[in-house]
Amino acid sequence: MKRSVSPSHQRETAEQVRAQFRHQREQAKRARLKERENRQQSALALAPVIVDAIIDESDGTLARNALNHPLEVKIPNWIQLPEDGDTEYIYLQLSKTGDTDSGYKDVATEIFNGPVDSSIFPYPMYIPLNELPANGTLHVRYRHVNFAGSPAFSPARQLICDSVPPWGHDIQPEGVTFPQRVIDETYFATNPTGVAGVLPDDPYGAAGDIYELYFLDSWPEESDDFNDPVAKGTVAPGREILIPTENIRAKGDGRYFVAYYLWDKAGNKSRLSLPIALDVVLGLLPENLKAPRVPLAERDNIIDLKDAIERVIVLIEKYDNPRDIDRIAVQWGSTWLVPETVAGRPFPISIHVPPAVLRGEYTAAAGPQDTLVSYQVVRGEVAFPDTALSTNVDVDFSIVGPERPDPDPTWPDPVNDDLVAPTIRGKISNTDNVLTRLDINQNATLTFPLFSNIQNGYIVDFYWNGMLVSEAQYEVDVADPKPFTVEIPWKYIDQAGNNPVLPVYYTVRAGRDALNEQHSVTQLVNVDAVERLLPQPAFEGIDPGGWLNCGSLADPDNPGGPLSLRISIPDLSSELAAGDTLRMFWEPYIGSNDSDGERPVPGAAADWPVTLDDSNINGFIFHVEPYEDRLLPTFAPPNIRARARFRYAKDDGSISSVWIKHKLSLASGSDSCPLPPPRKS
Repeated sequence: MKRSVSPSHQRETAEQVRAQFRHQREQAKRARLKERENRQQSALALAPVIVDAIIDESDGTLARNALNHPLEVKIPNWIQLPEDGDTEYIYLQLSKTGDTDSGYKDVATEIFNGPVDSSIFPYPMYIPLNELPANGTLHVRYRHVNFAGSPAFSPARQLICDSVPPWGHDIQPEGVTFPQRVIDETYFATNPTGVAGVLPDDPYGAAGDIYELYFLDSWPEESDDFNDPVAKGTVAPGREILIPTENIRAKGDGRYFVAYYLWDKAGNKSRLSLPIALDVVLGLLPENLKAPRVPLAERDNIIDLKDAIERVIVLIEKYDNPRDIDRIAVQWGSTWLVPETVAGRPFPISIHVPPAVLRGEYTAAAGPQDTLVSYQVVRGEVAFPDTALSTNVDVDFSIVGPERPDPDPTWPDPVNDDLVAPTIRGKISNTDNVLTRLDINQNATLTFPLFSNIQNGYIVDFYWNGMLVSEAQYEVDVADPKPFTVEIPWKYIDQAGNNPVLPVYYTVRAGRDALNEQHSVTQLVNVDAVERLLPQPAFEGIDPGGWLNCGSLADPDNPGGPLSLRISIPDLSSELAAGDTLRMFWEPYIGSNDSDGERPVPGAAADWPVTLDDSNINGFIFHVEPYEDRLLPTFAPPNIRARARFRYAKDDGSISSVWIKHKLSLASGSDSCPLPPPRKS
C-alpha cells in the first residue's frame, strides 16, 4: 500500500533520492576505472601469447595449414612463478567480435602447481579447431589468477584466419588477357622481350599474392600436375605478366595454352585458371595462295553422279613458303573436310571429297545446285588467308526411277535393287539367260519389267558386257506391252564373245540430255553362241607323196632324237597374251579317208597344257610324243592307215582352232617305223 506523503516533504524526499542515485553512479564509475587501471597494470606485467603460425606479424595472418588442426599458442612465463604449495591458473581466452571484454570466452585452462620451473615456458596451449573460423579475425589473450586469487589479463593479439584461396573455392580464375592472340615475327619485331598479358582482377586478391604462369602444349585439366613455369613471382600492381621470347621460340609453331595459379600470403592456392590459347607462327608465312580447282568440273562446270563414282577431288596449287606441318582444310558446301597435311606430298595436292559429303551437301530436289568450294592453309591453328579462297561449281545428283534408301550406304553406286535384272533369250535356244551355238548369227531378245515411278519419256539404255547397245535404246511409253522388249543385235554378241557369266544390265534416266542414271541389277548370261577361231596350226614333215609317214617323225633340228609328230603353232600375240594357257588336243581316227568313219584310234588320244610366255607366244613347234604311246597305236594291222587330227584351244574353252587332219601311215615294209638308234653318250 502506498504511503501518503505530505506535500511539504515530497520535494525533500525527491532531492534525497536524486542525491543517492548520483552517489551510486559515481561509485560505479570509479569502480570501472579502477578495474581498467588494474587490468592495464596487470597487462604490463604479462606478455601476449606467442603464435608460431603467424606469417605476417603486421596483421597476424596465420599460415593456411595452421587451420587444419588445433592452433598452438604459447604462454610466456610471468614474473613471479608459483612457489611450493602455490596454485595458479591460466585461462586462454578468445574473442571473435573484437578486443572487448564482453567478447572474450575461455577456450582452454591450465593449472600450475608450485614450484614451477621457468624452463617449461613458453608453455603451449591450444585453441580448439572448432573455434577457428575458416575466414575471419580473432583476438587472443589469457587471464592469469595468481596464488592469492588476484586476476590479471595479458594484452590481446590479433590473428587473421584465411582459408579462402584467390578467386574463392568454387570459381575458376579467369584467363590471362592478351592484346594479340596470334604471335608471329611481326609481333616480335615490336615486342622483342616476349608476349605480354594481364592477370584479371581477383575479387579476393591482396598485395603480396604470388603467381605461377604455364605455357602448355595441350589443353590442361585441373587434375594435371604442372611444373616448370615460364614465369612466376609477386603479382605486380598492374597485374602484368610476360612469357619470355625464348620460351616461345623453343616450342615453335603451334597452338599453346596459357594458364596460371595464384597463392595468397596465407598459402591458399587458387584453382587453375581458364586456359587461353595463343597461336604461334614463326618464320615466313604462306603467301601467294591460289583458288582451289575441281578438275572434273573445269570444262563443264558440273559434278554429276558419274563424277562422284569416278572420285571427286579438289586440287590445291603450290603456294609460297609451304612447310611440312601445314594442313589443307577444304570446305565443300558447308562441310569442312578433315584437314590433310602437306608433308611428303607433291603439288598440286589432291584432296578427296568423301561420297557422304557430296551427297549430304546436295539438297536440291532436281537439277544443278550451286556449291561453294573453298580452302585455307592451316599452320598450327592459324588459317591463311584470313578469308578462304573459293570457287563455285554446279552439282547435280538428281535421278529418276525407284527411290533409293535414305541413308544410302552404297551411294554413289548407281545400282538400284528395285530395278530388276533383265531377262535374255536366244532366238533358237529360247532359254532364259542362255545363248547356245544354235543362236549363232541371231539377235537376242531382252525383256525388263515395269518399275516404280516410271514415266513416259524416260530413256532406257542397255549394256552387253559393258558395251552400250545404241540400237536398243528405248524411250518409255507406259502403254507398251509388259514386260518391255528390245533386241540385242548379233554384232554385240559376236564382239563380246563367249562367256559363261557375261554381264547384261540397263540404265534409266529422265531424258536424252539427263546427266544421271540408275542401273538395274546385273543379269549374268551364259553365252556359248560365238565361234571364234585361233589361227590354224599345220603339220610339219609331209612327204612329197602327201603322207605323214616314218620320215615325218624325224626332227631335222634334233637328228637322232626321239620320234615325234611335229605341229607348227603360229604367232598368237594378237589373240592371246603371255600367261594364258593353251591345251593341245591329239585325237587320231582309224582310216586315212573320211569315208572310213569317225573311229578313234584306241589308246592314242591325249591333251597337254602349254603356258604362253615371251619365248613361244610368237609361234612354236609342238611335238606329239612319246612315239610308243601316241603314234605307234595308229599302226595296228590290219588298220595301218589313220587320220592325224589336231587342234588347240585356250584353256578356258573360250577360243579354239579348227581341227586339222592329214592322212598318216607309220608302216615300213611289213612292220612299223623303226625306232631311232640310241643317243650317243
